[in-house]
Amino acid sequence: MPKKLLLSSIMAFLFSGCVSIDKRGEEETIDRAATANFLATFANQANYKSNADGPVIDNLANLLFIPASQSASAQVSFDSSTGLKVEYADAKQSRHIPMGDKLKLNKDGVIELSAESHCTAEKGVLGCDRKQIALFINTKGELVTIHTDTVGGLFIVMPYAHYKKNVAIFPQIK
Repeated sequence: MPKKLLLSSIMAFLFSGCVSIDKRGEEETIDRAATANFLATFANQANYKSNADGPVIDNLANLLFIPASQSASAQVSFDSSTGLKVEYADAKQSRHIPMGDKLKLNKDGVIELSAESHCTAEKGVLGCDRKQIALFINTKGELVTIHTDTVGGLFIVMPYAHYKKNVAIFPQIK
C-alpha cells in the first residue's frame, strides 16, 4: 500500500495542471444583432470581473493593448466587413483591428480576437502560451469580454498545463 501511495503522489506531482473558469461568461446572453454591427461608448473600467486566483484584466485599454489605461471611457465600434475599432479621445489613442486571421465573428455571434501566441525553449523550460479574447454585447447593452489563457509545456522534466477563462463586463455609457 505505501508503494501505491508514493507512486500516485509522484504521478500527481508530475502531471500538474490548473483550471480556472468563470461560468459567468456562459451565463451571459449574446445579443447577436447588436454584436454584429455596433458603435457605442463603454466605461474603460469593468463593473464586473472574475474572482480568480491570479490577476484579471478589468481595464479595456489593457485588455486590447492600447496605452490609455487612465481614460474613463472608450468608443468601440465593430462591423463584420471592416473589423473592430477602439478610440480613446481623451488620450488620443486608437486601435483598428481588421477582419482576418486575428479577428473573426464566429457562428455563435461572438467576436474572437487572437491576442497572442508564443513558445519558448530556454533554461530548462519548454512551453507554449496562447491568449484569446472573445467580445460580445449582452442583452443589457454591456460589452462582455472573455479572456482565455492556455499554457502547456515542460519544466525540466515535469509537464505542466494551465487553462484560465476570466470574464470582465464593461457598462455602456449613454
